[in-house]
Amino acid sequence: MEGIFPLLVLLLAAAAHADRVSFRGYHLLEATPNSEVNVEWLRSLEVASDTETIDFWQPPTKPDENCTMAVHPDLLDELEDVFEKVNISHTVMAADLQALIDQETDEIFKDDDDEGLKYRDPSRSYYDDSNYNRLSKINLHLQELQTQYSGQVSIRSIGTTAEGRTIDLVHLSLGGNKPAMWVDCGIHAREWVSPAFCVHLIKTALSEGEAGMLRHIDLHVVPVANPDGYEYTWQGNRMWRKNRRSVARFRSSLLNDKEVDTKQFWPGFGSIIPQLGQQPQYPAVGAGVGAGFGAVGTGGGFASGGGFGNGKNCVGVDPNRNFDIDFGVTGSSGDCSRDTYHGPAAFSEAESMAIKQAVASIQSQQKLVSFISVHAYSQLWMTPYGYSKIRSHDYKDLMRVAKAATDALRSVYGTSFRYGPINEVIYQASGSSVDWAYVKADIKYSYALELRDTGNYGFLLPAHLIQPTVIETYNGFTAMVSELAKEFN
Repeated sequence: MEGIFPLLVLLLAAAAHADRVSFRGYHLLEATPNSEVNVEWLRSLEVASDTETIDFWQPPTKPDENCTMAVHPDLLDELEDVFEKVNISHTVMAADLQALIDQETDEIFKDDDDEGLKYRDPSRSYYDDSNYNRLSKINLHLQELQTQYSGQVSIRSIGTTAEGRTIDLVHLSLGGNKPAMWVDCGIHAREWVSPAFCVHLIKTALSEGEAGMLRHIDLHVVPVANPDGYEYTWQGNRMWRKNRRSVARFRSSLLNDKEVDTKQFWPGFGSIIPQLGQQPQYPAVGAGVGAGFGAVGTGGGFASGGGFGNGKNCVGVDPNRNFDIDFGVTGSSGDCSRDTYHGPAAFSEAESMAIKQAVASIQSQQKLVSFISVHAYSQLWMTPYGYSKIRSHDYKDLMRVAKAATDALRSVYGTSFRYGPINEVIYQASGSSVDWAYVKADIKYSYALELRDTGNYGFLLPAHLIQPTVIETYNGFTAMVSELAKEFN
């Protein structure tokens, strides 16, 4: 197994196309590791990949649990051969990712026609609850709600992104001295159903008024916590995850990343950087790969020109790895080409800093009893910790409320969510907002949610499933607020 991995690393470098955002020919694979060894091998593959080569949609977590990845067409045959050699079963879920993206686009715009668009009032948002909406529509619709529910809604900017967009916080209150809940959505750009939920949360809570959760609690909601990234998923790369800040590349390749033990790739060499003149012996699986993919030290690999480590700037930091809770230790990357790049320092990003400062501002005025960060997908309701394998001192209370929420969610359409600590449900990850909120901001009921589905559609959840998703999640929130009211009211 150790000898197979170097070939894949070289293939990853050669297959990257920096300027291409079409996913024509990319395959969606579902792989099932059957041992802890295979889980760790897949995790190493995840670390060695970027979104243009092998993009893990669902990460490897445990033996016999599926993980999902989008695979560059030039890597498919080799990767499937490797899976067979290491005994990882897999199936092809889709043969052309771009076709799925095109299908999603067609569904979103199926009711639009040039004639009808000519007569639209530019002062109205035309927000569609049953569809995905651009950032401009979301922002304008929030202004409409502020006008409609005057005195109950206030909107303020809590930060400005690298591309000059505001990060907006919506405060809902019916008055009185109530505890507060924080909810943010869309911190990862491609998770479109997340902002859709936050808008639904705002609208439904306002429409219910005193009969709903606002009777017990104030809400502070960030509908789109990563507006630059979200807008880029509409304009450029649908699969984009991070923010859009340009950052200097300061690691020469993944082989210098603290998350990677280089010995597992080139056995006996330690690091290949001092050994560029020597050629490791690969197994037969690499025999058919010639100069088109490059060899170590020949310009097609990491050391120069064509690979990841070319010394240029790259774009994007994962805001949800940028909080100062065990920053940069595990479950994130120091290589800026990676989807989980944690940034040069904790709170280096406008998005994470905006959350930190807004939380402090709220806490100076009222008690913040819950912090919820909404993601997609996998159907999970997760508690701290992600950065540590120990259980939090509020574990029992966190699990009790999570059970009440997921039971209520399931009662609507039968959708099942797993719940528990992040490090147990998926794996360890440091620098997340939820761990920071629990440990550093001292917010007891801190949760990370992953909405629908479990992999059939993944990030491309069809528009016709938005309403079932947001309705059932709101029911879970209602049950959670009821539990919190018993303790804090």
